[in-house]
Amino acid sequence: MGDATVQDDAIVCGGLLMGKSCVCGYAVIRQDEQTLCTPTIDGSARVYGEISGNVVCRGNAVVLPGTKLDNRTQDCFVLEDDRVSVQTASRTPPPKEPRSNDFER
Repeated sequence: MGDATVQDDAIVCGGLLMGKSCVCGYAVIRQDEQTLCTPTIDGSARVYGEISGNVVCRGNAVVLPGTKLDNRTQDCFVLEDDRVSVQTASRTPPPKEPRSNDFER
């Protein structure tokens, strides 16, 4: 979308490219097969490395060659400008199961 580009020998196998972002060199952008999450590259971000899963690169973020970011969780890794943060996914705790050895009388 927008003016996003994929150039050189870069491969995109799932993901969303927007803005003036660029995926170049030998970069690889792909969906995580377990979580089915795909990366989002936005703004003026440039990706030269490998990214998969629930990852957002935006602003002026740069992923250098040789960098591999593989997020196999539901949490979102956010690379924005020169910062890295995590947006945690909402989780519902599992119900407590009664234990058979709890002081039965």
